[in-house]
Amino acid sequence: MRIDQKYFVPFILGVALICVLVIVFFNMRTLGGQQERFVQAIQDGSDLHSHAFFEYVTQDSIRIADLSPQFTAALFFSSWSNRGVNAFQKLNDIVQDRDDILLFGMAVKDDESFLTSFIDQTTNNVRILDGTEFYSDFKIPGLPSLVVFDKEGNIRGLRMGYTGPDDYAFLITLIDE
Repeated sequence: MRIDQKYFVPFILGVALICVLVIVFFNMRTLGGQQERFVQAIQDGSDLHSHAFFEYVTQDSIRIADLSPQFTAALFFSSWSNRGVNAFQKLNDIVQDRDDILLFGMAVKDDESFLTSFIDQTTNNVRILDGTEFYSDFKIPGLPSLVVFDKEGNIRGLRMGYTGPDDYAFLITLIDE
């Protein structure tokens, strides 16, 4: 079969458009599946809430459950994700003047020298922990990812990804309910 030259470019563009649509469809489907698997894996959040994590400042292990005020937020982020860094900075700003929430920055595959700059700009209600093992074990679908707990350790909110500075406004809504 031979395609007439005047139809060749539109034909190629049509094929390319179909390929792009198929790729987008399967990427969205895969991402949705990853998020569902993460939610199922984390279930009620008790594993994350009671797991002992290495804390960079104290060089000791701590559990979120042992330090919980009214709410806790665990943000999985990394220096190689600009969105993760932006999310951490935004959440740090949100919680710095509040005593009813504690933020755990769950650093993923970061070295201590990079985290020192974050540690220097955090307040008393922000802790930097090593979240690499948990991130890998629970196959968290991307960075940044935020899990919010109430005092009893129940998940109150879950957010995967970061699209802008107002992305985590839901955190204040949860706290102020």
